[in-house]
Amino acid sequence: GHTVAFFGMSHSENTTLGTTETIPFLEFGNRCGVAKKAFSVGTALVMTALGSSQRSLMKCVKSFKPDCIHAHNVYNQLPPSLFSKLRNKVPVVMTVHDYKIVCPNYSLFVNNAVCEKCLKGNYLHCIKNKCCHNSMLTSGVAALSSAMHRYKGTYHKDYDKFIAPSPFMRDKLIEGGMLAKKVVV
Repeated sequence: GHTVAFFGMSHSENTTLGTTETIPFLEFGNRCGVAKKAFSVGTALVMTALGSSQRSLMKCVKSFKPDCIHAHNVYNQLPPSLFSKLRNKVPVVMTVHDYKIVCPNYSLFVNNAVCEKCLKGNYLHCIKNKCCHNSMLTSGVAALSSAMHRYKGTYHKDYDKFIAPSPFMRDKLIEGGMLAKKVVV
Protein backbone atom coordinates (compact mmCIF):
# COMPACT_ATOMS: atom_id res chain seq x y z
CA GLY A 1 0.00 0.00 0.00
CA HIS A 2 2.98 2.34 0.02
CA THR A 3 3.80 4.60 -2.90
CA VAL A 4 7.53 4.80 -3.53
CA ALA A 5 9.88 6.72 -5.78
CA PHE A 6 13.41 5.75 -6.84
CA PHE A 7 16.40 8.08 -6.82
CA GLY A 8 19.79 6.68 -7.77
CA MET A 9 22.26 5.83 -10.47
CA SER A 10 21.20 5.38 -14.07
CA HIS A 11 21.87 1.67 -14.49
CA SER A 12 20.17 -1.12 -16.41
CA GLU A 13 19.63 -3.14 -13.20
CA ASN A 14 17.83 -0.30 -11.38
CA THR A 15 14.06 0.04 -11.43
CA THR A 16 12.18 2.17 -13.90
CA LEU A 17 8.79 1.59 -12.25
CA GLY A 18 6.94 4.55 -10.81
CA THR A 19 8.57 7.89 -10.12
CA THR A 20 12.29 7.70 -10.89
CA GLU A 21 15.05 10.29 -10.94
CA THR A 22 18.56 9.22 -11.86
CA ILE A 23 22.04 10.65 -12.19
CA PRO A 24 24.83 9.27 -14.42
CA PHE A 25 26.42 5.94 -13.41
CA LEU A 26 30.09 6.07 -12.43
CA GLU A 27 32.40 3.03 -12.26
CA PHE A 28 35.03 2.86 -9.49
CA GLY A 29 35.62 -0.88 -9.13
CA ASN A 30 38.16 -3.37 -10.38
CA ARG A 31 36.29 -3.74 -13.65
CA CYS A 32 37.81 -0.56 -15.03
CA GLY A 33 41.30 0.73 -15.63
CA VAL A 34 43.13 3.58 -13.95
CA ALA A 35 42.03 6.18 -16.53
CA LYS A 36 38.34 5.25 -16.16
CA LYS A 37 38.64 5.27 -12.35
CA ALA A 38 40.33 8.68 -12.41
CA PHE A 39 37.61 10.02 -14.71
CA SER A 40 34.88 8.64 -12.43
CA VAL A 41 36.52 10.08 -9.30
CA GLY A 42 36.88 13.46 -11.02
CA THR A 43 33.26 13.37 -12.21
CA ALA A 44 32.02 12.43 -8.73
CA LEU A 45 34.01 15.29 -7.19
CA VAL A 46 32.67 17.78 -9.73
CA MET A 47 29.09 16.52 -9.29
CA THR A 48 29.46 16.87 -5.52
CA ALA A 49 31.13 20.28 -5.69
CA LEU A 50 28.54 21.63 -8.10
CA GLY A 51 25.71 20.02 -6.17
CA SER A 52 24.14 18.41 -9.24
CA SER A 53 23.31 15.16 -7.40
CA GLN A 54 21.73 17.12 -4.57
CA ARG A 55 19.72 19.28 -6.99
CA SER A 56 18.40 16.15 -8.70
CA LEU A 57 17.42 14.69 -5.32
CA MET A 58 15.71 17.91 -4.27
CA LYS A 59 13.76 17.94 -7.56
CA CYS A 60 12.58 14.39 -6.83
CA VAL A 61 11.68 15.24 -3.21
CA LYS A 62 9.80 18.38 -4.25
CA SER A 63 7.68 16.52 -6.80
CA PHE A 64 7.18 13.30 -4.80
CA LYS A 65 6.93 14.73 -1.24
CA PRO A 66 8.10 11.60 0.65
CA ASP A 67 7.24 10.89 4.28
CA CYS A 68 10.70 9.37 4.68
CA ILE A 69 13.76 8.42 2.65
CA HIS A 70 15.27 4.94 2.83
CA ALA A 71 18.89 5.05 1.62
CA HIS A 72 21.13 2.20 0.48
CA ASN A 73 24.84 2.33 -0.47
CA VAL A 74 25.19 6.10 -0.45
CA TYR A 75 28.98 6.43 -0.48
CA ASN A 76 30.65 7.23 -3.79
CA GLN A 77 28.48 7.89 -6.81
CA LEU A 78 25.86 9.36 -4.50
CA PRO A 79 27.74 11.42 -1.89
CA PRO A 80 26.96 10.66 1.77
CA SER A 81 26.21 14.38 2.26
CA LEU A 82 23.41 14.12 -0.32
CA PHE A 83 20.70 14.56 2.32
CA SER A 84 22.13 17.60 4.14
CA LYS A 85 19.46 19.98 2.77
CA LEU A 86 16.72 17.67 4.04
CA ARG A 87 17.93 17.78 7.65
CA ASN A 88 14.93 18.17 9.98
CA LYS A 89 12.54 18.13 6.98
CA VAL A 90 12.33 14.49 5.84
CA PRO A 91 13.59 11.60 8.02
CA VAL A 92 16.44 9.67 6.38
CA VAL A 93 17.01 6.02 7.28
CA MET A 94 19.93 4.03 5.86
CA THR A 95 20.13 0.26 5.70
CA VAL A 96 23.82 -0.48 6.20
CA HIS A 97 25.07 -3.28 3.95
CA ASP A 98 28.78 -3.04 4.81
CA TYR A 99 31.25 -1.19 7.10
CA LYS A 100 32.01 1.80 4.82
CA ILE A 101 30.80 4.27 7.46
CA VAL A 102 33.70 3.19 9.72
CA CYS A 103 36.13 1.53 7.26
CA PRO A 104 37.30 3.06 3.95
CA ASN A 105 37.50 -0.37 2.25
CA TYR A 106 33.99 -1.36 3.42
CA SER A 107 35.00 -4.68 5.01
CA LEU A 108 37.12 -4.42 8.19
CA PHE A 109 39.30 -6.97 6.41
CA VAL A 110 42.62 -6.52 4.58
CA ASN A 111 45.51 -8.79 3.58
CA ASN A 112 43.50 -11.89 4.56
CA ALA A 113 42.99 -10.68 8.12
CA VAL A 114 40.51 -8.76 10.23
CA CYS A 115 41.52 -5.09 10.44
CA GLU A 116 39.91 -2.55 12.77
CA LYS A 117 42.66 0.09 12.68
CA CYS A 118 40.42 2.76 11.11
CA LEU A 119 37.54 2.36 13.59
CA LYS A 120 38.72 5.30 15.67
CA GLY A 121 39.13 7.59 12.68
CA ASN A 122 42.82 7.30 11.81
CA TYR A 123 42.51 6.50 8.10
CA LEU A 124 46.25 6.70 7.39
CA HIS A 125 46.31 2.94 7.95
CA CYS A 126 44.15 2.56 4.84
CA ILE A 127 46.71 4.38 2.69
CA LYS A 128 49.73 2.69 4.28
CA ASN A 129 48.27 -0.80 3.78
CA LYS A 130 46.70 -0.02 0.36
CA CYS A 131 43.43 -1.39 1.70
CA CYS A 132 41.31 -0.44 -1.32
CA HIS A 133 42.03 -2.52 -4.42
CA ASN A 134 45.70 -2.75 -3.33
CA SER A 135 46.12 0.78 -4.68
CA MET A 136 47.66 3.69 -2.79
CA LEU A 137 45.72 6.17 -4.96
CA THR A 138 42.33 4.47 -4.49
CA SER A 139 43.05 3.98 -0.78
CA GLY A 140 44.05 7.64 -0.46
CA VAL A 141 40.82 8.84 -2.06
CA ALA A 142 38.77 6.48 0.15
CA ALA A 143 40.65 7.54 3.29
CA LEU A 144 40.24 11.24 2.46
CA SER A 145 36.52 10.77 1.85
CA SER A 146 36.09 8.89 5.15
CA ALA A 147 38.07 11.51 7.06
CA MET A 148 36.08 14.36 5.52
CA HIS A 149 32.70 12.81 6.38
CA ARG A 150 33.83 11.97 9.90
CA TYR A 151 35.11 15.54 10.41
CA LYS A 152 31.90 17.08 9.00
CA GLY A 153 29.72 14.70 11.02
CA THR A 154 27.79 13.74 7.88
CA TYR A 155 26.39 10.50 9.26
CA HIS A 156 25.48 12.06 12.62
CA LYS A 157 23.76 15.12 11.16
CA ASP A 158 22.16 13.97 7.91
CA TYR A 159 20.77 10.54 8.85
CA ASP A 160 18.13 9.84 11.46
CA LYS A 161 18.53 6.05 11.81
CA PHE A 162 20.75 3.26 10.59
CA ILE A 163 19.47 -0.28 10.19
CA ALA A 164 22.18 -2.89 10.75
CA PRO A 165 21.48 -6.47 9.66
CA SER A 166 23.17 -7.94 12.76
CA PRO A 167 24.11 -7.06 16.35
CA PHE A 168 27.78 -7.50 15.38
CA MET A 169 27.55 -4.81 12.69
CA ARG A 170 25.64 -2.54 15.07
CA ASP A 171 28.40 -2.92 17.67
CA LYS A 172 31.16 -2.19 15.13
CA LEU A 173 29.37 0.93 13.90
CA ILE A 174 29.04 2.16 17.48
CA GLU A 175 32.67 1.28 18.22
CA GLY A 176 33.55 3.31 15.12
CA GLY A 177 31.81 6.39 16.47
CA MET A 178 28.14 6.09 15.51
CA LEU A 179 25.63 7.13 18.15
CA ALA A 180 24.09 4.04 19.75
CA LYS A 181 20.61 5.57 19.72
CA LYS A 182 20.76 5.91 15.93
CA VAL A 183 21.70 2.30 15.12
CA VAL A 184 19.09 -0.47 15.27
CA VAL A 185 19.15 -4.12 14.24
